[in-house]
Amino acid sequence: MVEAAEKFKRYLQRHKIDSFEREELGDEHESVIFRSTVEVQGQYVPLGVIFDDTIYVIVRANLAPKALNDDNAYEVTNFIMRLNNGNKLFKYYLAPDTSVILDACIPMTPKNYSADLVNTIVGVVAREVRKRHSDFMGMIWQKG
Repeated sequence: MVEAAEKFKRYLQRHKIDSFEREELGDEHESVIFRSTVEVQGQYVPLGVIFDDTIYVIVRANLAPKALNDDNAYEVTNFIMRLNNGNKLFKYYLAPDTSVILDACIPMTPKNYSADLVNTIVGVVAREVRKRHSDFMGMIWQKG
């Protein structure tokens, strides 16, 4: 499905969207990441659109790097579970390094691929990042 990455690149060019940098990972899945950021209160949250040789396109945001510690673990994981119960499009999870990640997984085949849909999902994820960033920061940086 790497041809989808080429279609997305052409879509970005055609719509004059220049906020993404393309990177080919050279891995066994022929992964291509379009990297960008979401600005939230003067901070920049990394966001990527990941294409590979599977039928999935992933829109991923690293909402809070290395977020968990002994003081906030319960509150952060509980908040993630509550958010996941209310969301159909995307899911929050903790990466192995305890970063809070937000993923939207879009199944697409070459026949039904839509760059417009991918870009729409990017916008929805960016809005969610802006909406939830301060909630996570409040839990992470709270004074004990």
